[in-house]
Amino acid sequence: MIDIHSVLIAVSFDEKYMQQIRDIYTPAKIIELNFDDEKGIVEALKSVDVAFIGGDLDDRYINAPKLQWVHCGHAGLNKFAKKEIFDKGLVVSSSAGRSAPALAEHIILFMLALSYKISDFIEAQKTHTWGIKGQSNLRALYGQTIGIIGMGHTGKELAVRTKAMGMKVIAYSNKEKAPENVDSYYSAAKEDTLDDILKESDFLALCIPLTDKTYHMISTKELKMMKPSSCIINMARGAVIDESVLIKALKEGWIAGAGLDTFEQEPLSSKSELWDLPNVYMTPHCTPQVPDRTGRTIEILKENVLRYRKGLPLLNQLMIHDIFSR
Repeated sequence: MIDIHSVLIAVSFDEKYMQQIRDIYTPAKIIELNFDDEKGIVEALKSVDVAFIGGDLDDRYINAPKLQWVHCGHAGLNKFAKKEIFDKGLVVSSSAGRSAPALAEHIILFMLALSYKISDFIEAQKTHTWGIKGQSNLRALYGQTIGIIGMGHTGKELAVRTKAMGMKVIAYSNKEKAPENVDSYYSAAKEDTLDDILKESDFLALCIPLTDKTYHMISTKELKMMKPSSCIINMARGAVIDESVLIKALKEGWIAGAGLDTFEQEPLSSKSELWDLPNVYMTPHCTPQVPDRTGRTIEILKENVLRYRKGLPLLNQLMIHDIFSR
């Protein structure tokens, strides 16, 4: 059994949630601070062995003399997936999965918009025009093939929903065992490549973390393997796609369209060609919240405190293969 002696809590939640957090860590000593209280955090990190923070981890946490575990109240850990964390032996975990249902919906939003050419119908409505060019050639999502790269929280939720919509679901991930709600599965653990999923997919959804291995995973070779009628959806991180090549692919018709919520540079430069491409839908790295997202965050924290005390692997624990050094 691992004891938790002193905890830094640097999140801003309603009091009812803060009390739940205190109860989870009982009987440890609690130090509560605002995440932007730099002086207070520096002082607290001299003594605490555990921290729960609402923002990004930085060198103050890596260098804290007694700190053993940091849990982050958000999902992505790529900003601080550094080798130094593993050299120190610091355990880091996140709240990934709390918004997975909404992220899956967001991907389907892009797919529907692209499939139905919704922007064209909106423009037609503005000009009181009955119909759009090529509307008789539009295809519903039903019966089409979605390829999902990455079968973590979002990928699994997306598979459930698209399977229920009558789509063929194929997937690729680093896990050996095929997940549920998937018709065909390709595994990096079995040395499968991306080739088949790229060739077969009408919609390709990226749901993977950004690591040194996934940086620019989708570039010239991959985009040229996709169907000219296919579309790509990125709900991962912007740098999973080589953005300059994606722009070329969209302009030259290698693929039919894209739905993008993340970009290599955020905010996206006003000079980016992506803004004006007619076959692109974009959102500014922003997905509507699920009901009680904070409550879902605390449930993940509660489970991880139990696991930490028992010396078990944590949910969403940062692993050595998650390092992103660029």
